[in-house]
Amino acid sequence: MDDRAETLLATSRGILADDGYTNTCMSARGIRTAIERSGVAIDAVYLDACLMNCVETLYELSEVTKHIVSATYYTPDVGGEYTHLVDRLATSTDCGQALARYCDDVADYWKQCEEAGINPGDYFASDINVISCEQLRTAAPALRSFIDQLTQDYTDPALASQIDAVTAHAKANESESALYDLCAYFDSLMVGVSSTALVDAAREAKTRMLQCKLNSRGTVETEHNGLPSFNFLLGADGSWLNRYDYGGQLEVKQYRWDGTMTVTYYNGDTVVNQNDSTWGSTGDETYAKLIFEKLTGWSRWLKLNKQQPK
Repeated sequence: MDDRAETLLATSRGILADDGYTNTCMSARGIRTAIERSGVAIDAVYLDACLMNCVETLYELSEVTKHIVSATYYTPDVGGEYTHLVDRLATSTDCGQALARYCDDVADYWKQCEEAGINPGDYFASDINVISCEQLRTAAPALRSFIDQLTQDYTDPALASQIDAVTAHAKANESESALYDLCAYFDSLMVGVSSTALVDAAREAKTRMLQCKLNSRGTVETEHNGLPSFNFLLGADGSWLNRYDYGGQLEVKQYRWDGTMTVTYYNGDTVVNQNDSTWGSTGDETYAKLIFEKLTGWSRWLKLNKQQPK
């Protein structure tokens, strides 16, 4: 093996560990900044972690890479078919197409693991997606037009009532977090709201977002129930919730845009304890500085929405 120092300088690949709950992990902005400062042209960023197919995260990285591989639900403990990933990239001149075919490899691998009974609990809801960042950037104006129309229609009491009814039953991608299915939300608004302008805006935004996907695959269970689209943050009364169920002991954290947080503990339906605290960051200091927010003004809806999703 040639182990001269110069051959060990990575110029085209890297792995960043997620340090979980230690609060020392890098944010999406941090990853973007690191790539920018590296001076390396990145063909793809592979986010092999749970719940990373968020529109906010995708847009944050869209200007520093051509493609993003990510999951809307959980990534199983067995992970991807990484040997095939290397083979696909080594034998194709088109990175996007190589990654798209890799999605099929992963789905086949997961199916084989399911059939062999390997970690069956890991396959409840898992998926893998390849996104074209060029197409993602092209979709931004449609998302802004959608938010423009949504916030305008919300000033009409009759339409606001219809929008609230849809929002209350939005499809959550993960029961313990404030992440919801973006295109499912578009679909629900298209059938549940009588505003022709909003229906048209939602349809265009959905079309543009789905065009970003070079491929999307999942486990047998996920594909049987319909693949998810993208995560997005759905606020209520200028806040959003995270729910954590510890074997019947439910903890609900309500984060508010002004930087405060209420933590409520339940035993069944009974409130055991509730306390208020200051959240370590605020919407205006963090979310409002994201590329996604600058392109679409999404926080207008987060601050305006008064209906708590069920």
